[in-house]
Amino acid sequence: MKSSDADVFSRAVSDAASPDMEVRRAAEDVLAAEIVSSPDRIGDVIEAIRMGDVTSRWYLSRALIKAGDIMNGSDDLIVALIGHAAGEEDSEVLRYIGAVLASFGEKAVSPLISLFSLENPKARGMAASALERIGQPALEELLAAAKSDNPSVRICAGLVLQKGGVYKY
Repeated sequence: MKSSDADVFSRAVSDAASPDMEVRRAAEDVLAAEIVSSPDRIGDVIEAIRMGDVTSRWYLSRALIKAGDIMNGSDDLIVALIGHAAGEEDSEVLRYIGAVLASFGEKAVSPLISLFSLENPKARGMAASALERIGQPALEELLAAAKSDNPSVRICAGLVLQKGGVYKY
């Protein structure tokens, strides 16, 4: 990566915390373009979310959503976010990852359900919350997951369905 590319990215991350909304929105667009051109930037954005304040976290997350929209809900972006979620221990970071994944709707359902089999309870909780946000498009896959041989998957799916009033667990 050229130094100027790193400078553009770093500046956009800084601008995501600007007190000026126009600057934050411009940063969001620059970051989305950076993510689209270099998907390995997803990890850098996740790290910036970890280090940011509430405002910058919001705009950094919106950059991920915009990148996903530009990439038409790219499976690569979803898989990368799921990978970051799988090992994440910070509940706040997971909350933002979950919101981004939920924005992709049905395309994110199977990858989110896959998190139910992990040992990481925070990642499982994030997946459940994201699936609740997705709602109806997740129903069929959640019903199938509620019949899984894996007890963790079965219980997590059942709890999401129960919370949604669809299933008596």
